[in-house]
Amino acid sequence: MHGYGSGLTAFYTSLIMFHPSRLVALARLLPMAVRDFFGHDSLRTGSLPSEFPVHLLAANRRGLILGPARYLQGRVRARKAGLRSPKLLTQEDQS
Repeated sequence: MHGYGSGLTAFYTSLIMFHPSRLVALARLLPMAVRDFFGHDSLRTGSLPSEFPVHLLAANRRGLILGPARYLQGRVRARKAGLRSPKLLTQEDQS
């Protein structure tokens, strides 16, 4: 669960870095994300059985918080190693 959470927010960080215009759309989702993060009856957690391990949800939350920093650390390490970011394909590139 930790990896899922960190990967999700790392993806959002990458999305914003390469497509800053997406920040507005993501910001609109923020209230729902906060409810999901802190609520006990959110779409994500509301259907979980009561015996679901709480430590897995906590690991997911830690991952969500650490994801952006880990993404940026990875970018710095890649740059120091002489690696370049791959060119991201746009819809125009794919047609």
